Amino acid sequence: MRKAPCINADQSTMQGTRNQDHEGVLMPIVYHGPLPIARRKVILIFPTKSTKWERRVISNAMWPIFTGLEQAQTLLNTCLEEHFESSPQKAITESEAAWLADMLHIVNTSLEDAIASFKLTVGWRHGVEWLEKSTEEHRQVMYLDAIANEISDIHRSLPVEYRGPIADELKRNHSMDDEAAIKADRALLEKVKALYLKGADQ
Repeated sequence: MRKAPCINADQSTMQGTRNQDHEGVLMPIVYHGPLPIARRKVILIFPTKSTKWERRVISNAMWPIFTGLEQAQTLLNTCLEEHFESSPQKAITESEAAWLADMLHIVNTSLEDAIASFKLTVGWRHGVEWLEKSTEEHRQVMYLDAIANEISDIHRSLPVEYRGPIADELKRNHSMDDEAAIKADRALLEKVKALYLKGADQ
């Protein structure tokens, strides 16, 4: 089976600087960052009117998107060169067809990711609702882990008689769905903090 063409590893690790808008959607700074609103409109209409600093902001935000497009272009060009530039056209074997299918799936995924990233960059929600939901679910997982870690850190400092019941309660909480577990863990965190402060006062 032919291997996929090598793609520059440095490109695949580039990340844009991101922040959050008021609705919690991840946005690169090119749209909801340091560029003044008036300047954003000018740059969108007249890209060549941007300053060196503005071009750097745009580059930081858009580089990961164009990296994905370049990777897709490299793979697509390889497919074309390998199988569709002969004259007359050569027959494609079953194994070659399977390889082409794998490559085209990768290209399609890269294009989908680039399109979704661009829509999030400029604040277009149509077509990326699923990604916003996925981002929110991931945020919940991280938040639950953070609360649980804080409980565990304080738990280790409590008297031995408190540790067993708290560990049992934490275990019960984490058998719930994430939304319910977050509420239960927040309540448990306040309880653990109160016990810690009570012990510190004695």
